[in-house]
This record gives sequence, structure tokens and C-alpha cells, in this order.
Amino acid sequence: MKASLFIFMVTVLIYASPKIHAETNCSFSCTYKAHLKAIQDRDFVSFDKTLPSKNELTLILPNGKLSTDLAQYKQLIQGWFKQNTWQFNYQIKDVIERDNFGSVLLEVNYQQVAEDKTTHKSHYYLYLLFEKFEGRWQLLHDQNTLIK
Repeated sequence: MKASLFIFMVTVLIYASPKIHAETNCSFSCTYKAHLKAIQDRDFVSFDKTLPSKNELTLILPNGKLSTDLAQYKQLIQGWFKQNTWQFNYQIKDVIERDNFGSVLLEVNYQQVAEDKTTHKSHYYLYLLFEKFEGRWQLLHDQNTLIK
């Protein structure tokens, strides 16, 4: 019994290791693209893999509201992903990568249909700052600035 359990655990580790290894070795480009794809796909599991392992994340909303609470950020994103009445279209304006930091600046055209069927549109810059920490790229700062 113990031998069977040991063989099972070794097998799981052998097959899981490349996947774990690949996720921790994802480049900056791979990480920010996965982050944006997760938004487009409303895939919180994939999105969460780009978030920090420590409770450090700054969110600035277009209205200027500031949050540094990672749990609140996750809750906000999960609720947003559950909605299917929005479209998030973007154009990458700038990408900067350094040894331990990388940033992406996007110009976003966002559209959402409200419950009363009115359409709300936003045009804004989205600035994402990632840090390489503990061997993987993690989102550190998410800032949204309206374009008037």
C-alpha cells in the first residue's frame, strides 16, 4: 500500500513538474499576454496565475479610487468576469521590460450593456506593472486613466 502511494506521488510529481516549471519560467511577454488573454476569455483561474503571491497590488480605477487589498481586487475581478455584457478591446501602446520589472501600456475601448439595456462606453489607458518575484512575473500595479 505504501509503495503504491509512493509510486503514485512520484508519478504525479514527474508529470506535474514540467507544468509547474513552465509556469514559473514564463517570460514577461508570456505573462502579460496570458493576463490579457485571461481578461478576454473571462478566465479567472488563468488571470489569478498572474497575480502576486504576496499581498501587494495597487489598483487605481478611472474615478481615482485607490485599493491596495489583493483579496478585494480578486473579488472585484471575479464579479466582473461573471458578467457577459462587456467588451474589452485594446491596443498595446508601449512595453518596457527590465530584469525584474516590466510594464505594458494599453489604450482600451471598453463597452458594457447595463441591465436597463443602455450602453456605457469608456476610453482609457490601462497601465500594468509586473515584478519578477520568486521566479515568476506577477502583477504589481493596475492603473486605469480616462482619456477625455
